[in-house]
Amino acid sequence: MIERPLLCDWQAATSGPIVGTVIVDPAADAILSDHVYKGTPLLPAAAILEIFAEVAECMGTVSSSIVLQRVEFSNGIRCFTDSPQTLHVRVSKNDVGYDFQLTQEFRNRAGTLLDAARVCTVCHLPNRTVAFDDWGWETAPLVGWQTVHYEDGDANRMGLSLRGLQRLQLREECGWGEILALPETPWKPSRPYPWRFSPGVIDAALVACNLWVYTFRPGSLQIPMSMRRVWIGDNPPPGTKLEETFHVQQVTDMTAAYDIRVRTASGQMVLKIDDYVCSLVREPGVTPLRLGEKN
Repeated sequence: MIERPLLCDWQAATSGPIVGTVIVDPAADAILSDHVYKGTPLLPAAAILEIFAEVAECMGTVSSSIVLQRVEFSNGIRCFTDSPQTLHVRVSKNDVGYDFQLTQEFRNRAGTLLDAARVCTVCHLPNRTVAFDDWGWETAPLVGWQTVHYEDGDANRMGLSLRGLQRLQLREECGWGEILALPETPWKPSRPYPWRFSPGVIDAALVACNLWVYTFRPGSLQIPMSMRRVWIGDNPPPGTKLEETFHVQQVTDMTAAYDIRVRTASGQMVLKIDDYVCSLVREPGVTPLRLGEKN
């Protein structure tokens, strides 16, 4: 029996890829129902990273931290009906590590199966030490914090279980955030097992980058494309207050890229993301959250 929140089955094969199974339920799991775009629940990128982290742990090839490379979000995982959705993770071994492939049994709104193995996200789990860029932690200025206000709208909605980003400071080249690790039980009530790393914390870190786009590129919607590498540390317990800093690496009319770091108030690093690349889509008026007045 697999005691993980998202990974519910694991089939090791003597030859060919290893296959893991994930079942998500838009009618019961807040990880989906609290992440909605134009009325359609979407599995957030943060939950996909959690799936890969759970697979890496089940393989027994990682220590206390997990490094993922070349994460590419090729197709969003959308739920057009309230029926449970089945996902599969296929793991193939090579000389430098393992390649992961997350696929979905993709159905249309009528429930018709269109693709039994639609590739949604791929990544690489290296079998060697990976060095991350070591840039200094910048101290945020003492003034200019803005409270994050979440709004329930028909176009783009974030429910209560994903509202971890509390306050934010933004500049043209960087930003700082305050994140509160929220209770994890609502995300997957049917499987109350420990999460490898809080999807709510990762989602909050990415939301801070979304707010940067809403502020400096108004009328743009940000869609995840890839992450060059991700370092996942210890899971912060619910109630932990975290600090985020991100650097804006590149911005064009079509893409934006960020480096992200999240740590505890005592300085323990818990999350590193290098080259988080997003596509920018012009969609005026779609803003699921806003910033309050500076204080």
